[in-house]
This record gives sequence, structure tokens and C-alpha cells, in this order.
Amino acid sequence: MKLSQNELKIDKANITTLSEQSRFFVTESISESTRRAYTHDLTIFVRWCQKKHLDPVPADAGVIADFLADQANQGIAPSTLNRRIAAIKYAHEARGFQSPTLDKLVSATLKGIKRNRKQPPKQKQAATAEKIITMLAHCDTTTLIGKRDKALLLIGFAGAFRCFSGFL
Repeated sequence: MKLSQNELKIDKANITTLSEQSRFFVTESISESTRRAYTHDLTIFVRWCQKKHLDPVPADAGVIADFLADQANQGIAPSTLNRRIAAIKYAHEARGFQSPTLDKLVSATLKGIKRNRKQPPKQKQAATAEKIITMLAHCDTTTLIGKRDKALLLIGFAGAFRCFSGFL
């Protein structure tokens, strides 16, 4: 099974009765970067299934659990496994199948992988005052967004909060 960008989109036959606006929003329900990540993850899953002579879609929960275990044994991080699960879920649902990723076996497998992970998650280095000053210098305070960014940086630093990339 070869995947293309179009295969990650919702089956057009399922949305033919929708208005043009609704079809547009359904088609644009995931971003281009998410589509690229899902394509990458699904390609890995499909190749794994092909080596095992298994059908990737529809797959059963046992196949997904075995895939996750194999990936974990290769050192793939749990966060990456979560994204691969999301891609597999999307591929199944986009084709009208119930997702096997929702099965308890899959969640238990992932939970076991996380519990038995040999190395702790990588800790990011804390932002020092010098780094914050450098970041503040790049905030364009003539714009509302720049003022917001500066405020978030200052509040985050003062409160020793973690920074999520989605904020900036």
C-alpha cells in the first residue's frame, strides 16, 4: 500500500453532499505540516506491515501494539509513537474504518513502553536572563503581537514557567 498526500485527506465520496464551504473546511482540517508528519509516520507503518505481510488499513489492535513495541525497541521516543498512533488513527477514520488505536491493548502497550523506558526524557536547558534579554530584543513592540510576546516572555521568566512553542 503506497500512501500519497491525497490519501491523507477525507474520502471525497463521503463529503460530496456537503456545501462548498464545508468541503473546504473538512479538506483543510489538518495543517500541511501535520499532513507531512502523518505521511512520514504512515510510510514507516506501511513498510513495517509489508515486511510482516500484514494489511496496514484496516489493521487490528494487535498489529498496532506489535508495531509500537518494535518501534520502542528501536529507540523511538514515546512522543513520536503518540504521533504515529495519531497518523494511523487518522488514516483509518479517513477511509471510514473504526480506528484500532482506540483499543485498550494499544493504550496499554504505549503505557508499558513509557514505564519501561530506559532513559528519562531529554530536559531542555533553562533560559537564562541573558537568553531572555536576547529574545526580548527581537520582540517588535510596535505591534500588538510583539507586545504580547514580550509580556509572555517576561511573565514566563518571572514565574519560572515552562514555555510552549505554541505561545510564540
